[in-house]
Amino acid sequence: RWFWEAVVMLRKMAMVLIVVFITDQKLQMYGAMWMLTIALAAHWLCQPYDWASIHNLEQLSLSVLAVTVNLLLLFEYHGSTSSTSSTKSGMPDWVFWTLCVVVFA
Repeated sequence: RWFWEAVVMLRKMAMVLIVVFITDQKLQMYGAMWMLTIALAAHWLCQPYDWASIHNLEQLSLSVLAVTVNLLLLFEYHGSTSSTSSTKSGMPDWVFWTLCVVVFA
């Protein structure tokens, strides 16, 4: 579909807005989880790519991101803090940079 690149850009912009404007760490993760779930559902419904391999790759990447955020929520639930430094919002630096690399790759 011709408009799907705009949808992908909106998804990335939504992730940036979530990270920048929501200061509570748990709310950031919930926002990211819901945004990724909606993006995955939209991808399943629209099936925007003509080639099955590209469709499967995008579906897999969105699924991995959704699972990663859910595991981060589980990690946060247990209260583990293995990182000594954190961002302004309290999110450990390694989590923030991992999400940045994965989302913008």
